[in-house]
Amino acid sequence: MGFILISMLIGISGGAISAYSTKYFVGLLITTLSTLSLVGTYYLGIISWVAMAQDVTFLAMIMIILEAVPDSLTYAIMLLPAFFFGARALAWFYKVNIAQETIETREQRKFRLRDEYGVSADGTSLIDTAAS
Repeated sequence: MGFILISMLIGISGGAISAYSTKYFVGLLITTLSTLSLVGTYYLGIISWVAMAQDVTFLAMIMIILEAVPDSLTYAIMLLPAFFFGARALAWFYKVNIAQETIETREQRKFRLRDEYGVSADGTSLIDTAAS
């Protein structure tokens, strides 16, 4: 049950992140795949050594390990894409159809632009910034 909850947490958060920001999702994806490849390479090496020591094929050793894996882990791995795509679809639907866009007023825009360009609030003098 814990594996399924972890899978749900990872799937829903990854799906929501991917719907709102592709940049963050690509970073998350690259980090995850890099970590999995490093860890997977390490464990596959160990599995191949154990297979050679027990004089069985690599595939037979993988099957022995998969038979020992709890069913909840198998279900968690299978449900991860479902949680991911479900959360992505829900977040996209919310973003497109439900969320309200905040509209900046003229005064808010004026103060934001003055702050960005280093002009005082009354618009008469330049503020000393690190960029100038």
